[in-house]
Amino acid sequence: MEYTQSLYEKKLVTYPRTDSSFLSDDMEQTAANIIEVIWEVFAFPERLVCCPDIKRVLNSKKVTDHHAIIPTMELANVDLAALPDKEKFMERIEKMVSELVHLYQEAYEEKKSVSVQEQNVLGVCPNCGGQVLKGRYGAYCKERCGMNVGRVMGVVLTEEQVKELLEGKKVLLKRLKSKAGKEYDAFVVPDGIEEFSYQKDGEEKRGVQFKVVMEFPKKNELK
Repeated sequence: MEYTQSLYEKKLVTYPRTDSSFLSDDMEQTAANIIEVIWEVFAFPERLVCCPDIKRVLNSKKVTDHHAIIPTMELANVDLAALPDKEKFMERIEKMVSELVHLYQEAYEEKKSVSVQEQNVLGVCPNCGGQVLKGRYGAYCKERCGMNVGRVMGVVLTEEQVKELLEGKKVLLKRLKSKAGKEYDAFVVPDGIEEFSYQKDGEEKRGVQFKVVMEFPKKNELK
């Protein structure tokens, strides 16, 4: 506790006098940012395979006066080599993060071991051949290959639409918008895959998506 108090006074950890093991519900992005800083500062190799499930530690109802003790963003700015007892600091922080990493890794492996039936397989990823699964936030490739299977032309696809596209079938998308702002309906027919890119926080992000051909429906096909 004495050493943690010292780190708190240097603004390297949050308030230490707490027995809570949870963060408040509004701290998800804060936790994600801190994890990124820790990866950069300590260069943990587990980053390649670990997918931290931050929501597991979010629960405002279990946070009383103060949330759990966590590192702060100041880690990115401080010269660790200049800290007193730097070896003890590095050892304790690395131990703490390693324990968290292994905890998350166990959860990650547990998710991977869930049966195919429980995961609700929607089809085969056209990019890598992995399984496309139904997740809490939509369809995704189990291999995390970067294939966007849940959207086409900005439209979030239903589970049935994802299945049909993966089977090579055409799918009717309604209320698409033209450049002039007019709404229209159209079939999209899968025609392979294509790369795409976009800007996020000043960085270029890349991925793969369905390449589609549009067909305009006849009146009797809109029923």
